[in-house]
Amino acid sequence: MPLKFEYGIKFEIDRIKNTLDKLEWYKKKGYKPLLSILTNNSTLNIESVVRKEYRRIDYQKKLVEIKEEYNFIKKEFEKKIKKKFVLSKFPVIKVILTKYGVGGSYFLPNIVIINIEGNQIKKPIIEVLKHEIIHLFAEKEVINKKLTHREKELLIKEIESKI
Repeated sequence: MPLKFEYGIKFEIDRIKNTLDKLEWYKKKGYKPLLSILTNNSTLNIESVVRKEYRRIDYQKKLVEIKEEYNFIKKEFEKKIKKKFVLSKFPVIKVILTKYGVGGSYFLPNIVIINIEGNQIKKPIIEVLKHEIIHLFAEKEVINKKLTHREKELLIKEIESKI
C-alpha cells in the first residue's frame, strides 16, 4: 500500500491545537498526550514554541527508520489486510509524523498520524503505524456495529493479532 509521509511545523501546530481541544476526552480514556509545550509555558503561543522546538533532522531520521521497518513487513502485512478487508487495491495512506499528542491517530478516509517522540505507549512505532492503518480499514465495521471506544480498540487488537 502506498504510504505518503509528511511532517512540518504546520502539522505540529494543528496537532497541538487538536490535542488541546480533546485533552479531557484523552484523560477520560486513559491517554497521556505528549505536550511538552504545556509544561514549558503557562501562557502559550503555540506557533512560536513549535518553531523553537522544531528540528527537521529528527523527523528525517525517524522517517528513514519507519520506511526501513515498513519495507521489511510490507508484503505480508498488505496481503493479510487485503484478505481481511476484501480489498482489490489500496488507497494512498497519508502518514503524518509528529512529536505531540498521543501515540497515534487516524482520520478517514486515509490519514494516519504517528508520534515519533519517545515511546509513551511502549510499542514500536511500526506497530503504532500498523494499528492506525487497521483502524482506517476497520472503521466501517466499527460504525456498523456502533462500538464504543473500548470495544473498537478491542476489535483492532483482535484484528492485529491475526494480521
